[in-house]
Order: sequence, then C-alpha cells, then structure tokens
Amino acid sequence: DRNTSIPTPDPEPEYLPINQPEVALAPDIGTILDFGIFDLAAEGFEQQEYFLSGTATAFVNLNELQRDGFWEVEPAEEADYTTRVLVRRPTTAAAFNGTVIVEWMNVSAGFDTTPVWDNTHVEIIRQGYAWMGVTAQLVGVEGREGSIVPFHLKGFNPERYADINHPGDSFSYDMFSQVAQAVSEPGDVDLLAGLSVEHVIGAGQSQSAFRLTSYVNAVHPLYNPFDGYMILSRGEYSAALATE
Repeated sequence: DRNTSIPTPDPEPEYLPINQPEVALAPDIGTILDFGIFDLAAEGFEQQEYFLSGTATAFVNLNELQRDGFWEVEPAEEADYTTRVLVRRPTTAAAFNGTVIVEWMNVSAGFDTTPVWDNTHVEIIRQGYAWMGVTAQLVGVEGREGSIVPFHLKGFNPERYADINHPGDSFSYDMFSQVAQAVSEPGDVDLLAGLSVEHVIGAGQSQSAFRLTSYVNAVHPLYNPFDGYMILSRGEYSAALATE
C-alpha cells in the first residue's frame, strides 16, 4: 500500500555528562568500617576501600513532584566532596560475571549498614558479582544524635576518615552517579582493579530505597548512569530531593 506510512523511530535520548571523580585508595590507618563477618578470601573474593573526590551537584525541581514519578529537575548549586566506597569483588577475572551492584548504604542506625549485601551476599559470591557500598549520606560520615553506637566514619576512625568531606544530602544523588561513572569509565585508579564491567546496577533497601526512588524519578532521566535498579523494602513515599 503506497499510502502506508513507516513510523519514524523515536530519537535517542541525550543525557548530560557526569563529572568524573578522582579515585584513590583509602589510607591504611587503623580499622576499616566494614562489618565483615566472614573470610572473603576463602570465598575467592577480596575487599578494598577507596576514597572518591570531586564536585557534586544538587538539584531543583521544575514541576511539582507528584506520586506518578514523572519529575522534572535540573542541576543547581555545586559543592566539593570526598566520600568512600567499599568494594568486594572476585579475585580473578574468570570468576567475575560482569555485573556490579552499587549499594546506597543505609544510615537508619546512624551509621553505614549494608542490608543489600547482608541479604544477597551468598548469591553475589556464588554467581560472581562485584559489590560496592557507597557512603552516600551525611549521617554515615558525621553521625547523628541518638545513634545506637558512634560508628559513623568520623567517630569510628577519625584518623582514617579525616579527609572525608560530605557537603549534605542534597548532593548525595550526584555523588552516587559519580560512583557509577567511575565504574563505567575508570581512571588511573580502577575500583574494579581491571575487571571488565558489562552492567552496573544501583541498589538500596529500606531507608536507602526511599533515596533511590527519588534518584530514579529525578536523576536517572538526566544522566542514565545505571543499567538497572534494585529498590527493596520501601513504603509508598520517597526521600526529599533537597535538604537544608
């Protein structure tokens, strides 16, 4: 039929560039805050802690942030930061399945915890995933009044974590994106120590799931930093986009 039109494919979306952070090994001073409960080496895994530094962006909304999740935001003010990323990865390339799970660590207790790792580590190790835990929020660094124990970074080991600098949770979303950027396009210091990455998955459980919901609604459409998300054990609401 000469009158049959061929639909025009939708144009490929254009994404904003993500700032490339500087990656460095954490200083070997005292005890690392990792809550390790078993011997990773015996399972063919290794652990390393890194510091990420750069300039992060906060965001402001352009429309009302409705329950439908179709949010429109734009980058706003910037601030310098240094945070830490805890990496657990297979020790050999042959054991790595190509997928990295990047967990937004949970701070409900007043310090970083790793519920995604805790609930999935058997499968992570069995299938050869790599896992990263990100200190994304200010509480993980500075703690808060009423915490169960003073296991925030500055309280747990002030010497090791002296250079950590968190400008506030308004910047946490972009800091999380920059971890994905460092995985996808490693610089001089590679978080995966040369392992070849095929997929990067963002993950968060409970309190972190609220943050990740806002991240998916607001930030992912601008940058497309992750290939997928695991958002676990959340209620019906999401976290604030900006904090004072």
